[in-house]
Amino acid sequence: LGHAMPIRALAFSPDSQVLASASDDCHIRLYDIHNAQPSGVSMMSGHSSWVLSVAFSSDNQHLISSSSDKSVKIWDTKAKRCVYTSCEHSDQVWCVRYNYSGTQFVSMSQDKSILIHSFNR
Repeated sequence: LGHAMPIRALAFSPDSQVLASASDDCHIRLYDIHNAQPSGVSMMSGHSSWVLSVAFSSDNQHLISSSSDKSVKIWDTKAKRCVYTSCEHSDQVWCVRYNYSGTQFVSMSQDKSILIHSFNR
């Protein structure tokens, strides 16, 4: 039901129905808040190192994640697959956040940069 290594970040979906957890095991888990059984859990994999940050889009359709593998990924929350990857930072990416409309996101890295990205759905 849980992660194999320490959890780094948590995020509730805007409708409070899903909890996302990010872990050192390189995985993101999505928990159905109303069904704590194993059937209420799904996993998304794609980062090659620790997942450091997660955030939902305001419409619940996407989840964004950042990692110590220097990447930012956007996931389709229904299909549970990666739909976008950015590798613009030169060091681990500590935090990512969407703007309210979901058309842009910001990432902050240990490389001392803050980048604003556009994302067209």
